[in-house]
Amino acid sequence: MVVDFNGKNDNFVVVAVRKGNYEETFAAMIAAYRVGLPPHIVQATERSVLTMLNSNAIIPLKTLMADHGRELKQDDFLESVAAYYIVYGELSALPFNSSTSILWYDVDHFNEADFADSPAGTWKEFEAELYVIKEKGICECSMSMNTDFVWSMIEGFSNINDIPFGTLTNGRDGLGAKYVFNTTAVVQ
Repeated sequence: MVVDFNGKNDNFVVVAVRKGNYEETFAAMIAAYRVGLPPHIVQATERSVLTMLNSNAIIPLKTLMADHGRELKQDDFLESVAAYYIVYGELSALPFNSSTSILWYDVDHFNEADFADSPAGTWKEFEAELYVIKEKGICECSMSMNTDFVWSMIEGFSNINDIPFGTLTNGRDGLGAKYVFNTTAVVQ
């Protein structure tokens, strides 16, 4: 994307710098801001937007666009993705990308265990299948999950089912938000 952008623009040059994972990038951005050398743009997670806004380290997207005579149409973005970046009712950061949980599975393992070509339709049934796959010796480690799988599952399930995982619009409308996912259908 950087090469493509730089090839089409004579007035601007983007220099991409990798600072590590999202948490490391966020820490590097804060450190750079504190010494007066902040990046012009940073790709951060939606979890960091409120912190960045409240620190005054960034210019909210709507303000930045208006200052440069550009119109920002919130409807131009997928509602489910843009919602992560709406703070105090305004699209405050560019919804550049959003992660989606994906289940990868080995069809051969399920066939060898005499299951269908795909996992069961519920987590409880899927868990039982995974135990069978391990017990039959088909695979030593029948499942592994990303390090943030718990939060991804809570957040994804809550969003798909239109239930909050926190108060104050899941924390987007203020600092006094409280988690409520332990009082919703997430528990079941």
